[in-house]
Amino acid sequence: MVAIGAAPTSAATQETSAYPARRYAAGVVAVLFLANFVSYMDRQVILVMVPALRAGLRVNDTEVSLLGGIGTAALYAVAGIPLGWLADRTNRRNMIALAIAGWSLATVACGLASNFWELFVARMLVGLGEACLTPAAFSLIVDCFAPPERGRAIALMQAGIPLGSGGAMFVGGLLLSAFASGAFAGIAPAGWPGWKLLFIVYGLPGLLLAALVAALREPVRRELADAKVVDHPLWPFLRRHAPAIGLMCLLYASYSSIGFCINNWLPTLLMRIHHFSQAGAGAVSGMIIIFSSVPAFASAGFVSDLLYKLRGVRGRALAPMLLAPFLAAALAWLTLAPETTSTLVASFVALALVSLSSTTIWPAMQAILPNRLRGQVMAVALLIASLVGLGGAPTLVAVVSDYVFHDEMMLQVAVGVVCLGIVAIVLAAALTLPRFYVRTHHAVAEETAAAGAEA
Repeated sequence: MVAIGAAPTSAATQETSAYPARRYAAGVVAVLFLANFVSYMDRQVILVMVPALRAGLRVNDTEVSLLGGIGTAALYAVAGIPLGWLADRTNRRNMIALAIAGWSLATVACGLASNFWELFVARMLVGLGEACLTPAAFSLIVDCFAPPERGRAIALMQAGIPLGSGGAMFVGGLLLSAFASGAFAGIAPAGWPGWKLLFIVYGLPGLLLAALVAALREPVRRELADAKVVDHPLWPFLRRHAPAIGLMCLLYASYSSIGFCINNWLPTLLMRIHHFSQAGAGAVSGMIIIFSSVPAFASAGFVSDLLYKLRGVRGRALAPMLLAPFLAAALAWLTLAPETTSTLVASFVALALVSLSSTTIWPAMQAILPNRLRGQVMAVALLIASLVGLGGAPTLVAVVSDYVFHDEMMLQVAVGVVCLGIVAIVLAAALTLPRFYVRTHHAVAEETAAAGAEA
């Protein structure tokens, strides 16, 4: 048995040959990267439409935040656990292909909406489709890579998230301006607003990606091929290991809250307070998200794997604690930034730290979960992050701006105040996690071995 806290031995690498060929596994990561990219393109494109939606649907900041937040998060959160259960027991490739086709059609339906509630329902269906992706994708990755390589594979797959978020704003702002200038006249019915066209343009490519995913092979579930099936009931497992898993869920939800607060409101903040044009705000916001977050997401796996090599099991849980003070300083800077350049730099630094910290949570969590619980526990973590991070935090910013400050020009301060409140939770959870994480890793390994011996 490997001592807890010790550097990993060669036992993990002895099994590497049983995994899919490295080239094929890299191809799986690439396809899942594209799935994350398309998912967040479709999800985040609404953020660059705020002025158009306010004018076209006659809504305020709080209602727009519902479309970008709880509208997507509601079914995403509710459906996550049963979909995670399916991901643990059914063909994950087929789940992902059907999910991509579903949310792509729902994105097209957003462009056909004629009022707030039709758009709200279509956004909920986008969230339902996207709820299938993450639990199934993480489970696929774990069965394609040996433990020492999983952090990098997961991080590279997740790099599609900020690239999609940034691309949604960058390309969306340019396309909205092009639609407004009549550059694509004759393609759509006369009088259609640009925001409707943009939803349709973003939704259609996902259908091609769904066909690409369907061409993948479903990998063998690694643990189930090596031993008898060991079923861990979800809720008893969560109760036994609540401190470590709960802290990781809390950290991820907190990082998601901060990220969504900045991402969702940065384009509007630049237009309203710093006098950017719609195209300029979308382009600058997109570039900030891409150039801050993509390298951070991609490098998070290397950081996680390096800490694992240096500090053993405990290393997987150290990154949030090491990075939390720097995140707090960046958010304080954003709150007090007096002019445009400071606002842009502070946003860049904060998003880079959020992306790096949050992505290290995933390989840490996968390392302590049995095969038959990976999808379900991931779904629980995403449920919490969706309800709090996507569904609640951006709307809280709007509420603070609309009903506390009573001044839409205080939006940047509202973003900073909400994020600073959340980072206090991050600091407390990050300091507490390593001790509970090591204890849980040891306990889960013993439980799984005992259950397998009895089976």
